[in-house]
Amino acid sequence: MNNAFVIRTKDRKEPEVVSVILCGGHGSRLWPISTQVHPKQFLNVRGEPLLAHALRRAGKISRRVILVTNEKFLPQTEHIVASRRDSLDVTFLVEPVSKNTGPAVSLVIRHLLDIGDEGSICVFMPADQLIDNEANFALDVKRAILAATRSLTIFGMPPSKPEPNYGYIKAQKDALGEYSATSFVEKPEFNLANQMFNEQDWYWNLGLVCASVRDMAVRFEAHARDIWRISESVFSAASLNGRYTKFEERSFSLFPSISIDNAILEKSTSINMILASFDWVDIGSWPAISACFAGDASGNTKSESVEAYFFDSSNVHVQGQPDGKSTRAVYVLGLENVIVADTPEALLVASRDSASRIGSSQEVAAAIPERSTSAGSTVFRPWGRFTVIEKVDEFQIKLLFINPGQSLSEQVHAKRSEYWTILSGEALIEVEQNVSKMTAGEQIRIVMEKKHRATNIGSDILIILEAQLGDSFDEEDIVRTKDLYGRR
Repeated sequence: MNNAFVIRTKDRKEPEVVSVILCGGHGSRLWPISTQVHPKQFLNVRGEPLLAHALRRAGKISRRVILVTNEKFLPQTEHIVASRRDSLDVTFLVEPVSKNTGPAVSLVIRHLLDIGDEGSICVFMPADQLIDNEANFALDVKRAILAATRSLTIFGMPPSKPEPNYGYIKAQKDALGEYSATSFVEKPEFNLANQMFNEQDWYWNLGLVCASVRDMAVRFEAHARDIWRISESVFSAASLNGRYTKFEERSFSLFPSISIDNAILEKSTSINMILASFDWVDIGSWPAISACFAGDASGNTKSESVEAYFFDSSNVHVQGQPDGKSTRAVYVLGLENVIVADTPEALLVASRDSASRIGSSQEVAAAIPERSTSAGSTVFRPWGRFTVIEKVDEFQIKLLFINPGQSLSEQVHAKRSEYWTILSGEALIEVEQNVSKMTAGEQIRIVMEKKHRATNIGSDILIILEAQLGDSFDEEDIVRTKDLYGRR
């Protein structure tokens, strides 16, 4: 790779535009529907995951998309990208750990410099937003792209209420009706948010940034030189494989965890602001989640995935399972201003005011497990996903959903036997040296210490009912002898 910042002029009448989706966060404030295993960008809202909404918007800007994600989320991210029917040209930058948007943006700029695209315009967008009036969004982005040929450009919106969960921009309007940003405040206390709401020159920061590669590189050099230098070594140590650039953890861990706002925007001058003409919701808090759904006369709302009934209650939101239909109804009686989130892993009941503290409370965070494989939980893997149906001391029952062309690792268990029943699809089953094709209704027993693997050789998802019997059902009782995805 060529890591030096060298300008190579290209003969272009208009700059090429690259949509960049930032998709590596965890969304801890929305636990339990957003977790370390299944973060909020994969949450189904209005019929599809938030990441799918972002991909659709990105496609309205450019067919060329760079998607920055965490390696833990790569299988889910790939699945959502592959399920779309458009022809986006997607490149993946894969982080080993999350270090916020500052380092992520620096690596996007390094990547584009490396391939000689210093003249391109990047439109950076989070994966966890909902935007209505997408025609207006596309028009506003076109204005921003034009403005970004002169200087970095961001988007603002007049606040409709004091909102401590959002960032704010102070901007001045010139005689030509154009706005320039003069200062930033990130997630203020309520009293300060209320003060800014009552003033006329503060706007919500929509988290959308439009800048040329050249401009952003100069700003990193000027205002975040430590990040810029680390990004050079991280990029030098990266591994490239087609559309994928994967960064190794040792050098990546040297990055500070810092947002692009704190690293660059707050220290910069000459920033344009586009006044947005579209509707926008940042899905970063429970009030924002509830605002996505139509309410009844008392302001009660519920997600599409749950059956909920409200009696003598007001301003209550009930959220069901994040990636499918909830299995039980929720009845709410005599409550006001409450959030109820019912998932297989956990049930959250909190006042609207308290719910926003989940991500910042160390006491709450300490009580939340990093991951769960309890009954009803779904875990994603490179080959697809599995759902735990039942788990007791003596046995565990799971449903495996293997995507077309994908395969479980060839593996051995020392402490459990398995029984596979094909429920749907076509499978190639390997047990030691025996290979057989199996379809719906066929079964096979896999005894302890026998190498085995299942591959989906059909065009539809392969569904296997797996019953495990033994002394241990943990991941530690998996010894992989072959794996398509490089796992051990």
